[in-house]
Amino acid sequence: MHNQEIKAIFFDLDGTLIDSLKIWEEIDYKFLSELKLVEPENMKSEIEGLSFEQTAVYFKRKFNLTMSVEEIIQSWFRQVEDAYHNHIEVISGAYQILDYFYTNSIQLILLTSNRRDLVDAILNRLLLGKYFPHRHYNSHKERPQTYQELIARYKIKPGQAWMIDDALATLLAAKQTGLKTVWTVIGKTDKQHELNKHRHPDYVDFIVHNSLDELKSLVT
Repeated sequence: MHNQEIKAIFFDLDGTLIDSLKIWEEIDYKFLSELKLVEPENMKSEIEGLSFEQTAVYFKRKFNLTMSVEEIIQSWFRQVEDAYHNHIEVISGAYQILDYFYTNSIQLILLTSNRRDLVDAILNRLLLGKYFPHRHYNSHKERPQTYQELIARYKIKPGQAWMIDDALATLLAAKQTGLKTVWTVIGKTDKQHELNKHRHPDYVDFIVHNSLDELKSLVT
């Protein structure tokens, strides 16, 4: 893949550029434990890639909670705020690959389902902000319409753009719009196990196993 063929790369944030998924898993577990609820077997896959609000709606409906969606969101936010401001770190190879794409004049666009305040706080703390002048928050990444709107906005052809994410639902929607797709499974034993059991999905064009630096092969 030659770099002149790539005009833009859409990056997910949580679980792709920053190692934050464990924080969210702990919050989900604590939240359910406090309410004496049992986590459904397929919950992780059902909420993967959802925004703050979408996940809160899921919990409210799934468990028939009396709490409002906003109350659920605020409960979570108080717990994650400190982690984003002080503790969460980048995933292996993030700085190297972002700098590589940046110096090769490939447009980098952040596409995240997370909140603006948390996203901006961690981008600034980890010095990632310069790579992403274009940021889309609270995104519905599981909808093909999202990618249709973005490629029109940035005036690029679908085949000239890549979507990099750790959530398969996101990659399926991106592929349905014609984007190239990268699945990151760095440090995710459940996804590695899934790969060992089955051939990777046909809507995934490239898989990153150990470091984001592996993405250099896309432009060499």
